[in-house]
Order: sequence, then C-alpha cells, then structure tokens
Amino acid sequence: VDPRSVQKLLGQAVDSRRKQTGGAFGELHFAQAGQARMRGNQLVLTPERTNTGGVANGGNDSDLERLMQQLVENASTFRVAADLMRKNQSQLKLAIAGRVL
Repeated sequence: VDPRSVQKLLGQAVDSRRKQTGGAFGELHFAQAGQARMRGNQLVLTPERTNTGGVANGGNDSDLERLMQQLVENASTFRVAADLMRKNQSQLKLAIAGRVL
C-alpha cells in the first residue's frame, strides 16, 4: 500500500475535524477512497499489484529497489513524526509544571 495514500487519508480527516471543531478534539471522519479505507473503527488496506518486476520464488512481483526506497521513506517519516511528538510532549510537560518556555 502506498504510504502517501494513507497519509493523504489521515490528513483529510484531520483537516475536516479542524474545520468542524476548530481543534484537536473530536472524531475523525475518513474518506472512503484509494488503497486505504475505514470500515467502522478499523483501517482496511487494499494493496495493488505493481507488476514492475519479475515473479520471484515466493510468487510475488516485488522490486527490491522500490521496496528499499519505500522502507527509507517510511523510516524518515517515522523519525519526523516521533521527533514532533517528543517535542509536543516536552512542551506539554513544561506547561503542566507551570514553567515558562
């Protein structure tokens, strides 16, 4: 599944919630399109076959270079998200403690 489609789905849901509630609270309503869909409270992923490479012994058509590129992109996205979350939590802890930034 293309990570960009999942990110797009989540981004649209967050933007929609911001328009409705004006903040970070409330329910997320996901669109029902692309490789990532919501069914109730579960995220359902529908991967598509790429047919970019030859069929390997396991019967898949994975292209190793493409998979490695996606792995690096995913790891980079995770690092950025983790850093943002860590910074947000530290600011929240400071605010709770009553300290000035």
